Amino acid sequence: MTAPTVLLSLDEARDCLGASAVALVEAVACSPARLVRLLAGRGTTRGLPPAARQAVSAHRSTLRQVLGSDHAWILEEEIEGALSYAEHLGRPSAAVLAA
Repeated sequence: MTAPTVLLSLDEARDCLGASAVALVEAVACSPARLVRLLAGRGTTRGLPPAARQAVSAHRSTLRQVLGSDHAWILEEEIEGALSYAEHLGRPSAAVLAA
């Protein structure tokens, strides 16, 4: 038996996805291209430390919840925000990939 899907309002979806993306950026040290893939729910966790893998897993769970609430269209803007945050933290070339 599967758990019932919890539908999120638009504001809840943005809050959850934004917080999850920030947590992922803070936990994962990787190339900007890989970060974009992980933020979008793609890419492998191979080679990442356990804490980073846990952050990726949590982010993917949040993505499923947001996508299940019919708010998939906010994913791109949240990725752009996370890349801006990564650039603020000094991660290399994150802004180039957002373009």
